[in-house]
Amino acid sequence: MTIDPQELLAPRHAPGEDARPLVASLVGGVVGVVVMLFIDRIVPSPAPNQMLWPALLGSTLPLASTAGAVSVMAAAGALAALVFTYGQFRRFVPGEPWQVGLAWGGVCLAIVGPMLLPRSAPWLQASAGGDANAAVVAAALIVLEATAGLLAYGVCVGVANPRRQ
Repeated sequence: MTIDPQELLAPRHAPGEDARPLVASLVGGVVGVVVMLFIDRIVPSPAPNQMLWPALLGSTLPLASTAGAVSVMAAAGALAALVFTYGQFRRFVPGEPWQVGLAWGGVCLAIVGPMLLPRSAPWLQASAGGDANAAVVAAALIVLEATAGLLAYGVCVGVANPRRQ
C-alpha cells in the first residue's frame, strides 16, 4: 500500500475555515506566556524587578511599566502561536503535540536567544560587583530561565494545537 504525499500534506488548517484552531492557538499562546512568566518569577534573575522577560522588553521597547511589557509579551506569544498553527512548522515536524511544541519552543529560543546576554549585560555587571564567578552564575541563570520559559511556552502551544486528523 502506497501513501500519496498529497494525503500527508492535506490535514492543515486554512484561515477562515474553522474558528476552533484560531481560538485554540490564541489561548495556547497566552497560556504559554503565563507559564513563561511563572517560570520567570520562580527562577532568580539579576534583571530589574526579578523578571527577565518584562525587563528585556522594557529595555528594547519604550514601555513605561511592567504591565505594558507583559501585555506586549502576551500579544507576541499569541501571534507566534498563530504562526505555529497556520504555518508549515507543525505539519512537517513529527511526534506528539507536546514534542512538536517543544521543537517550536526551541525555534523560538534560537530566534530570541541572541538578544538575551547582550541586552542583560548591564544587569550582569551590576549584580556581579566585579566578581567574574558571580557574573557567570548570573548569566547561566538568565540562559536557564530563558530556555525553560520558551520550551514550556512551546509545549503549551503544541498541546493546545494538536494536528488535524
